[in-house]
Amino acid sequence: GADRSRPYPFYLASPLEDDVHTLGARDQWIAEWKWDGIRAQLIRRGDEVHLWSRGEELITDRFPEITLAARALPAGTVLDGELVPWRDGAVLPFGVLQTRIGRTSLTSRILREAPVALLAFDLLEVDGTDVRERSHGERRLALERVLGTIGAPGVLRLSPLIDAPSWDSLRALRATSRERGVEGVMLKRRDAPYRV
Repeated sequence: GADRSRPYPFYLASPLEDDVHTLGARDQWIAEWKWDGIRAQLIRRGDEVHLWSRGEELITDRFPEITLAARALPAGTVLDGELVPWRDGAVLPFGVLQTRIGRTSLTSRILREAPVALLAFDLLEVDGTDVRERSHGERRLALERVLGTIGAPGVLRLSPLIDAPSWDSLRALRATSRERGVEGVMLKRRDAPYRV
């Protein structure tokens, strides 16, 4: 059988060259912040938990608090998201995460000084079933349900959607990216499957 620890190929974003109005109706698109962290897939299959970075590097042991929290997820769950330095409901500068990645051993002091969260924005597997062909809107609802089952948000959190009903209101919010500590805005078609 297939190696149960393996992630799915990551679906990477591409920059939008055209004006957003060429994309059609705003309500056909889901908008989220583009976090400045480490893109990762969190895999919970059977009794095992694996955390992979986008470079197909296994980083499970670098983030013990994420691994621990993942045990509350139903078996057969794969989350796609961004590992970010996080404290008191807010993202911290990326440099905080870099201090942690550079360490060979993780002390309790490092874990305390460089706390992290996984901001999940997609769900690729549910109950052991690959759901990448389902629409993004469907997967997002399923993601909200799955994360809702594990109680209060701790280190596994739902990446919030941006509430901006028009392209112009979204553009105005995007202009605040820097002060929010994010890299910009991600747009995803509601009806789109997860691609590579």
